[in-house]
Order: sequence, then structure tokens, then C-alpha cells
Amino acid sequence: MSYRYFVKLSLVHNYNFFSASGLQTRSVHYLSLKCNPSTAGVLSVRKRQSGAGCIQQLNGSQLTNSLTIRHASFGERLTSISESIALSWPVQKCTDSLIWVHEASGLPWWLSIIVSTVVFRSAIVFPFMCYDRRIMHKLINVGPEITSYTDKVAEELKKLVQNGQLKKEKFRATLFRAYKKKSTQIYLDNNVHPGQRVVLIFFQFPFWITMSSSLNNLCVRPYFLNDPLVHNQFFTGGAAWFKDLTIADPYYVMPVLFFVSIFSSIKFTELIKNQNRPMNVTETKFERYFMYFLKGWLLVLLGLSTVTPSGCVLYWATSAACGTLHHYFLSFPKFRRICRIPALKNDPKPLDWKRLIASIDKSK
Repeated sequence: MSYRYFVKLSLVHNYNFFSASGLQTRSVHYLSLKCNPSTAGVLSVRKRQSGAGCIQQLNGSQLTNSLTIRHASFGERLTSISESIALSWPVQKCTDSLIWVHEASGLPWWLSIIVSTVVFRSAIVFPFMCYDRRIMHKLINVGPEITSYTDKVAEELKKLVQNGQLKKEKFRATLFRAYKKKSTQIYLDNNVHPGQRVVLIFFQFPFWITMSSSLNNLCVRPYFLNDPLVHNQFFTGGAAWFKDLTIADPYYVMPVLFFVSIFSSIKFTELIKNQNRPMNVTETKFERYFMYFLKGWLLVLLGLSTVTPSGCVLYWATSAACGTLHHYFLSFPKFRRICRIPALKNDPKPLDWKRLIASIDKSK
């Protein structure tokens, strides 16, 4: 049996940067790991050398005297996972894309983050939103056929139970088998399945993690950048009250904006979905629990936004606002036709602002 150990290594790198106060120096402390008792010494240590453009692998035996080997704590394991994500290929390419947009546009970093978020989310995430909406509309269109067949089978089974040809205990199981068989056949005929709706969830979350990790590297992890000098631009790349994008907002304005943006996104999604839902289609358990999960996740992110660099929180707020705008565009039938989203028998109308405001007042 092998046990994972943590190598506590104190490495310090000093970064010089210019600010309104003149030349300043910021020291960055970081840890590294990999150790296994089945091998002699330390497997590898990540270390940033001054002036180097990449992470170098050094032999652990050269640093034996300065290491303390012990079991990794939970926080240190999280740090290790975070470092692995930060060094992954998608994050590195995303970081390069953010730098390219900044250099090509000539915009300040705060505005460059906003522009990049809108462009990337519209070009990458929005097509998956349209795909999810197509699947949802197809499922709604075939729903009445499945419901009608299930009701018909239920009536026939009730007669069999009354005549003694079917045990009452087997009624539910028999009805469920008939429902599954018919729904599977209808889904195959219409090339649709409820499981296809998880595509957006399983793509959007990794995309959010990738963008957040990329901006985190730019804000507070210069030793993971190919060009560490880019990090210096974030000390003065903000605007108004958040000049320094590498630190959390001291006035908590950015976390409040983020909370308003993401809460609006969740609330708009819920209200539009309920307004456009046909009368014969009820909310599924998955949809209900997923909305609970989003609201709980919102509270976690709100706490994180108070200690996260302003550059990352700016991305979170912009991404949530952009998602709200995309959902609003998809509430228009003409725009849905452009996106090749099939029409419903009772095609949803654009968002009714009076109804929206009334439902918000009722939810208070």
C-alpha cells in the first residue's frame, strides 16, 4: 500500500512592479509536492527560476536538507488539485487567449476581461444553450403522446385489477414497464432523450473552472505563466475602486455585483422556464433539486468572492450577466427559429415583464 506524503518546501520569488507609489516588490511563497515512501527521496519539486519562462522539474535529492516530509492535510490536497488544474493544457491555452485578446484590442485588463467573457461565452457556451433548448422543446412536444399512452394503459390495467386478472401489488410495476417501453420507442423515433440535457451542465462547469483558473494564474500565480511580466499589469489593470485586480475588493462592491448578476441569472431562468412550461408538463425532481443546488452554490460563491481577486470576480459577474442576456434572447420565438429551436404547439411568448415583476414580489 502506498501513502501520499506532502513535501513542505519554502520557495520565495520576488516580483518587482511599478505602481503609483513607485517601485515595489511582492514576494510569492508557494509549495510543491510529490513524495512516495516506496521510492528514495522526493520524486519531483516544482520551482520557478528567476527569468525562466516555464516550470522546471528539479531533482529532489538536491533539496533534501530543506524539506520536511509529512502527511498532506485536506487543504494541501486541495492546493495540489488546484495547481494541477492551473498547469493543465486547457487552462494554459485559455490564458494565452486572454493575453492575445488584451494585446490585440489594446483595452485595459478590466475591459479586456469583460470583452473576452462575452465573446468566449457567446461563441462557446451559447451553442450548447441552444442545443439544450432544442432537446427541451422536443421532449415537451413528445410529452403529450407519452402521457396519453400511459393514461390509456393505466385504465386497461385498472380493469384487469378489478376483474382479478392482475394483482394490485403489480399494478405500478406493470404500468412503469409499459411507460418505459413506450417512452423509449418515442424518444428513438424523435431522436431525443432526457439524458441529452446534461450536456450543457457538464460542459459549462468545466468551462467556468478553466476561465477562473486562467484568471487566477494571471492575478496571483505568475510562476505558472510563460511570461511572468504580464502579471505586473494586473496591479494597475482595474478601474474606479478596483484598481488592483490581484486582490479582493476591499469595499465588497464586486461581490455584491456578482451576487446580483448570478441571482438574476438563476431567477430569470426559473421564471422564464415556469412561464413557458405547458400546463400538462410539471416540474421534474431533477429540475427542482438542480435549482436548489444552484441556489446553494450561489451562497458558496458569494463567500468565495469576498476573498477572491477582483479579476476573477469580475469574470464571474460578467459571465452571469451574459447568461441572463442569452436566456432573455431565447425567450423570443423569432430568435429561437434563427437558432433552429423547434416550435411548440403553444409556442412560449417573450418574457412578460409585468408577470416577472409580480412573481418577484410574491417570492419576497
